[in-house]
Amino acid sequence: MTNQSPVQPFIATCLRCGRQYSPTAEGDRLFCGECLATRPRIGVTTILIALNVLVFVAMVIGGVSPMEPTSRDLLTWGASDGPYEFMTEWRRLFTARFVTCEGIHVLPNLYSPVDTGPLEDGGSGWWKSVS
Repeated sequence: MTNQSPVQPFIATCLRCGRQYSPTAEGDRLFCGECLATRPRIGVTTILIALNVLVFVAMVIGGVSPMEPTSRDLLTWGASDGPYEFMTEWRRLFTARFVTCEGIHVLPNLYSPVDTGPLEDGGSGWWKSVS
């Protein structure tokens, strides 16, 4: 006769509230059922991705080359440039996040929020996702 120990249930800790719970009974592997229920349907990540795509499409429709934009085009749309940022146009600190140099650079701008965004939206809060 072998002495087998009973199987211990898997217990997880919610990333948002810190409560321990059983993922098989409620919630998923990251958040408890209560935190999942109060989670927003559209997170900051989705909004950031949509803004990236919309600005790129607007730039192309506005006459900016999708593969070889000029410096003047990028600055017109809010690209980052030190003298502008430090003197009068501090908004460029925000707008530069959405201005893309070439079409191929849209992909890395979208990958980072898609990869880490859901975790940030649900666990850290929207204010950390924006920063």
